[in-house]
Amino acid sequence: MSDWTSLTPTPAEIREHKLKSIVAVALPLFARHGTAQTTLDRIAAEIGISKAALYRYIPNKADLEARCLSALSKSALGDFSKGADRGRTGLEKLQFGLTEMIGRQLRQYGSADAIFSQLMPRSQITQDGAPLVTRLRTVVELGIADGSIMRADSKRSIAMLIGGLWAIVTVTPIRAGEAPEALAEAAVEQVLRGMDAWPKPSLTAQEQGSPLVLERRDRVQSFEMATARDV
Repeated sequence: MSDWTSLTPTPAEIREHKLKSIVAVALPLFARHGTAQTTLDRIAAEIGISKAALYRYIPNKADLEARCLSALSKSALGDFSKGADRGRTGLEKLQFGLTEMIGRQLRQYGSADAIFSQLMPRSQITQDGAPLVTRLRTVVELGIADGSIMRADSKRSIAMLIGGLWAIVTVTPIRAGEAPEALAEAAVEQVLRGMDAWPKPSLTAQEQGSPLVLERRDRVQSFEMATARDV
């Protein structure tokens, strides 16, 4: 015989559900307008409750910001990993991962500023404190090892990568009729060109059979064959 009471949410479960609902409303506001410009009054109004009612679930704005950043970090890391899994080399993993991550942010929030200003703050670009920075550095080091990314100090490469992307996606607005993914792809391609050990002759190579493209492909295939022999 089933326990009927087990079907009734506990107070803790109800509270957790309410918190998730609050974060779901607050996160887009923080991402689009920034934490400084987003007040608890505005969040409460968007939810449809009073500010006093909001304080029943969060102690202060800083606590809500931390919850939102945690949710954003999980989402961004998941998007990056989803894209990176399609890549063969370190450079391809960076390209696909960053395009997926930034494109998703632009599509959902109209801005990717929160990723760079909150998840990859300037103070942590050369450290291992931010999970997303650590993930990027791991992929950059993989690219240096497999020859797809030119040899350089990985911390400086990350600083250039983050700085370049941040400048492009925050300063250059999405053009009318332009898909967010198109801006993300163009930004990533432009910035990664400075890290590419074997850059294409143009940003969007029209001739897939050009000598430089074939040479690059042969080098990637040679690395994959060598790696397979070592396993």
